Amino acid sequence: MRVKQFYDEKSPTNKEFADFLKKEYGIGGHSGNGEISFVDHDSKGIFFTLENGEKFKFTWSEVAGMTFEIIDKNEYITQNDDIIHKESSADSDIHDNDNKINYHFSKDFSVKSGAKSKYQENIAAIKTLKILEKENRNATPEEQEILAHYVGWGGITQAFDERNEKWSKEYTELKELLTPDEYRSARASVRTAFYTESFICSEMWNMLAKNGFTGGNILEPAMGTGNMLGAMPVEI
Repeated sequence: MRVKQFYDEKSPTNKEFADFLKKEYGIGGHSGNGEISFVDHDSKGIFFTLENGEKFKFTWSEVAGMTFEIIDKNEYITQNDDIIHKESSADSDIHDNDNKINYHFSKDFSVKSGAKSKYQENIAAIKTLKILEKENRNATPEEQEILAHYVGWGGITQAFDERNEKWSKEYTELKELLTPDEYRSARASVRTAFYTESFICSEMWNMLAKNGFTGGNILEPAMGTGNMLGAMPVEI
């Protein structure tokens, strides 16, 4: 599959991937399946026409971002229309035990400012996670505190820029620490990872409490680094 091959060999930026997809698809169209009656593509993007006449489109930049995500999850369509799923090794399965500890932010919890400081906290969290996975156990309270300081890679694009001399050490360290799949996933997340500071999450819980919420079912559809649930008051 040329798209997957290009992705693996070139490690493209979003723009490079979008340009490749635009060239790969070219100008044309074809009939669709199910609710999609027709698909068109040109230099601007891909256009879908549904059976009910509704139309919508995606730019090549948007298509590239979605394709990044599909490949990073190891879910993509082969020429035989088979979904490929990465098989999980039994040796890497994490089994629950009876020593689970629900984590809550302390009142003085804070995340360091500055890209390199955040990078170091990310690295500490990743190293801790790899130890937990290797030892097949839950985190201790001290390890939970390290994991809680993980902020993701949004806003730390320098760590993935091999041309940035000021970040050459961090670039090499990150490449060596992560597996190829983990690295691609982390790199792709710089475009999609949005971090909410813990004090903002705490204020949102305070607002709910002031409006009478004392507990019940809570849905967090975008868990991210877990700050929203980590800031949840113990009494809730």
